[in-house]
Amino acid sequence: MAGGSGPARGRHAPWWFLALTLTWTWTLWGVAAVTATDWRVPHALALFVLGGLGPLLVASLLVATGRAHETPGEFWRRALDPRRLALRWWAALTALAVLPPLLLRLATTGTTDEVAVAAPAAFLLVGALAGAAEEPGWRGYAQEGLQRRFSVVTSSLVVGVCWGAWHLPLFWLPGTYQHGLGIGTRAFWTFHLAILVATVLYGWLYNAAGRVTLAAVWFHAAANVAGELFPAPGAEAETLILQVLIVAAVLVGARRWMLREAECSGATVRSSSQTP
Repeated sequence: MAGGSGPARGRHAPWWFLALTLTWTWTLWGVAAVTATDWRVPHALALFVLGGLGPLLVASLLVATGRAHETPGEFWRRALDPRRLALRWWAALTALAVLPPLLLRLATTGTTDEVAVAAPAAFLLVGALAGAAEEPGWRGYAQEGLQRRFSVVTSSLVVGVCWGAWHLPLFWLPGTYQHGLGIGTRAFWTFHLAILVATVLYGWLYNAAGRVTLAAVWFHAAANVAGELFPAPGAEAETLILQVLIVAAVLVGARRWMLREAECSGATVRSSSQTP
């Protein structure tokens, strides 16, 4: 990122990132899917974790080898330094992550009783760590590189297609959430469409927070945990509709820069809709 703490080092390589990340993760998760009866058996768990770290590892490699506009230090500060994110953003991101699943749970079941007990501890842990494992790559590297050439929306959708495809091996890995959805089912297609819609929201959050990757890291983690704590069985369509409405509001409110190339000259990107 020009204007950061270090000199410009080179050009982002988002296409290399996407190709290498898919190759790494598909290979490891594919082996796990073929050789294991459950993702939590020791060898499958190791492959699951290593595969899930694909976005983080590939982005780290590309930044370390100079294929980025920033130093490794600046890249990691954008992703992990809590001081980069204003207090109002911590509050807004948490509310945006927790309220939709909570309200859907109340609307569909009328209660939040026993939701914490119903959420497997392993899923909660994986969900909480997913933001840190994925977002430095998806948003901090791929989104950042793509939107230097394309609009924020176009860049987000490209990332979203790859983000959805990245999960594909999990549909064959027993015990995972995706495996429970089934292959080719309505839930399968709803899952991928939801990712495609959500990625536009992630792109907006990343930019509106000043291209601070930590905004996406925290939102991803909080949304995953909230989804496990407040499940709404059978409400996949309602969840998708709610996501579409939120993204539509974002596009209307931030249309001035969502449909054009992001300003990556060092000035903080500002949302015309202000903070949520």
